[in-house]
Amino acid sequence: MADDHSLPETSKLGLDSTFWSCMKLANVEILSLPEHEELAGCFVLGNRVVHKVHIMGDVVSVHERERNIQFCVDDGSAVLPCVLWKNRDSRDETDWEERISGIRLGEVVRVMGKITIFRDERQINVMSMSHVNDVHALCA
Repeated sequence: MADDHSLPETSKLGLDSTFWSCMKLANVEILSLPEHEELAGCFVLGNRVVHKVHIMGDVVSVHERERNIQFCVDDGSAVLPCVLWKNRDSRDETDWEERISGIRLGEVVRVMGKITIFRDERQINVMSMSHVNDVHALCA
């Protein structure tokens, strides 16, 4: 890095612990992040490169498909689409049912995943998701 305001060299991104972490961001921030000029699937926040995020909010729409479930999360700043893919290796339907059990309209969920662009729209490819029982957790 040349100074405190420049991005790390792409060859050294793996040395930055925040690159491997899910950054807790508001949906509106995720939607407004500029894309990294050199790295596909990466975005820029200040002098950090971001590709994994942590969001929390209300489920406002749910669409179950054969290979995935698509749902939208509203955190009060914006609505962000999320996609949870069905595990190709899993033949156990109870595992799938357990994974999607918290995805119901009006439920508060915590989602961690990768920012992707599909059909020119940003979405989160879900790595992990959990139902939030304590709505005060939204403030933390």
